Amino acid sequence: MKAKRIAGVALLLFATGSLVVLAAKELRNTKGDVSLNGGQSEKDASVHPEREVVAYYFHTSFRCPSCVTIERLSGEAIEENFESALSDGRLSLRVVNVEEPGNEHFVQDYQLVSKSLVLVERVNGSETRHKNLQRVWELLRQPDEFKSYVRKAVATFLEGAGA
Repeated sequence: MKAKRIAGVALLLFATGSLVVLAAKELRNTKGDVSLNGGQSEKDASVHPEREVVAYYFHTSFRCPSCVTIERLSGEAIEENFESALSDGRLSLRVVNVEEPGNEHFVQDYQLVSKSLVLVERVNGSETRHKNLQRVWELLRQPDEFKSYVRKAVATFLEGAGA
């Protein structure tokens, strides 16, 4: 009986320790959020071209491997195909934790139900349209198709055509 109790306590301690390690890793990951808009955050991005497209990757503090993959593939698709638009400010990629103070409004603004890649078009600083690229979850395990889907959607937004 005593050995059973010791094993139970050891298992509980192991599980608790694992959760602490995972939480610490997650904290480090959320502090490393990136923005490809010259290092500006959403709040201090004061220079807007007349027309711009923002690709937002929205996530929460808990980030599963699939969520991290969606962020990575989205970034790769945009960086590999739109270098010129990124450098001249017509396009930016912003990674946003919707659980951080001040970012909660995005959930309502874009009717987010999970981690999402959303394209937003702004003209003279005002949003004119947006699109949630919902197929990123479906294409998660097909990187080439995933990147093609994102590339086509971003290109359509940059061209100003309906997406």
